Amino acid sequence: MAAVAPTLREQLEVGRTLPAEWYSDPRVLDAELERIFGHSWQYAGVAERVAEPGQSFTCRAGVMPVVVVRDDGGALRAFLGVAPHRRAQQEVQIEAWGPLLFVNPDPAAPPLADVLGALPQVVRDRGLDPAELEYRGRSREFVVNANWKLVVENYLECYHCPVAHKSFSRLIDVDPDTYELATDRWTSSQFGPVSERAVAKTARDLPYQPDGPIRSSQFHYVWPNCTFNTFPGPPNLRVLVFEPDGPDRTRTFVDGFWARGTPDEVVEEITAFGVVVGQEDVELVESVQQGLQSGAVAQGRLMLGSEGLIQHFQLLVHDALLL
Repeated sequence: MAAVAPTLREQLEVGRTLPAEWYSDPRVLDAELERIFGHSWQYAGVAERVAEPGQSFTCRAGVMPVVVVRDDGGALRAFLGVAPHRRAQQEVQIEAWGPLLFVNPDPAAPPLADVLGALPQVVRDRGLDPAELEYRGRSREFVVNANWKLVVENYLECYHCPVAHKSFSRLIDVDPDTYELATDRWTSSQFGPVSERAVAKTARDLPYQPDGPIRSSQFHYVWPNCTFNTFPGPPNLRVLVFEPDGPDRTRTFVDGFWARGTPDEVVEEITAFGVVVGQEDVELVESVQQGLQSGAVAQGRLMLGSEGLIQHFQLLVHDALLL
């Protein structure tokens, strides 16, 4: 009797990757926009932008334009489209986590809290409360010539950090024995302490001095395309978003939140460091995208010890599209 070929999910479970064609096929992106971005919570922007009745701003859910508005009665609302006065528009869900606003085009979707899970408590336990931070601006507005999934996957592993991010690796201890990885249903997390040399201030060419109460980095991914990032130093939270803009193109930006009273020069220095790390990632993922599109490899294999968060993400993608 002939052996039954394993299903794609069975392959993913043992460390094989999604097919390479999923990173460039427009039909796959169309399915993702409908089945993933049409039913998921996505970061919209900053609550202070709609603090008063009549204020509004626009954002995206996948490629769908969304307008967020504070109506005349003071209620926070969101609609598909760009004209909040047209009440015939489809209204979408909107919720807040501290100063962060999220929208979901699916009126039947579970609440944001179900997706965040234990993450708010994890962040609080490590010395951060988004409600106590103030917005200090947007940065790192890049266009990456790579599929959105590939940009997420690059974020989800630090195996490449010692080679691709040398200044980052001088600041953060990325040794596999100390760099922690964790997953939950819809989220995953990475934790890296300040390196011993940085603590002792003996490392040369640190990107900045990590002075402040936050002594460990934390990088959290939230399905499908939002991340929360904290560097050592003063309390800070950097919201990094990956928006699909075609099968091989992704838009990214960072909204920065900081402890009140953090000096401008500290904000600027750490923000500039984040931009450098981001640009290094752009060069890396664009190279990988070219390799995937060459057709040389139809499917890859993960190193589950260091790339387990990628496996977690790819299983979420698979289940959203095929189950």
